[in-house]
Amino acid sequence: MAKVLGGLHSDQVRGSYSGMTFRMYRGMQTLSRKLRPVRRFRTVQPINRAIFGFLSREWGLESDANRALWDFWASQHPVPDGFGGTFQLDGNQAYMMLNHTTIRLDGYAAQQHSPPLVLPPATIDTMVAVTGVGASGDIDITITHLGTGIASDFNEYRVVGPFGGNSRRSVASRYVFNKTTAGNVLTATISDLFPEGGYWIRSRYVADDGQPTNWAQDFAFAKA
Repeated sequence: MAKVLGGLHSDQVRGSYSGMTFRMYRGMQTLSRKLRPVRRFRTVQPINRAIFGFLSREWGLESDANRALWDFWASQHPVPDGFGGTFQLDGNQAYMMLNHTTIRLDGYAAQQHSPPLVLPPATIDTMVAVTGVGASGDIDITITHLGTGIASDFNEYRVVGPFGGNSRRSVASRYVFNKTTAGNVLTATISDLFPEGGYWIRSRYVADDGQPTNWAQDFAFAKA
């Protein structure tokens, strides 16, 4: 809540309009504004809540044998933290993480009751982001895989910005998933960004079974 004493024309107005409230406060005219809450029905939050609610119920139905498999898998697969280190999950967290990803990518039918048996076939070795050559608001990306990616897997991109330029938008982030193609060098275009805005873009290879790999990142300006 922000308050302004003696706000412009506040002595001539009473009540609320468009998130602004005009009133007397301790004998002084004030204008206050309360930020509107996020319209959650327009975000991914309801989707994520639905997925995690489903998985919580499913975890309660899993057999002791499957839970033991997830505990063992988690103990053998520390997760990259984005800062060059790793952190350890327990079996329930690993079950949630991998299944949340597979359901986002391929729907509820992709749920896994036991952990994957093999590692992802590739990781991202290098990523280069540059101003796009196509439409306004584009950034072009070139990725080199260590190993050979397969077409059923994904490259996940996290886009954070804009920074600098003539942007007047607040900093936000979003996730983009692109199906990979078999091979070592891939290109992609992130579209609908703020023209001339600067963006940090992180990317990682995600197997179709939900297993993530290390992040790579770069910075670029979207095309004017």
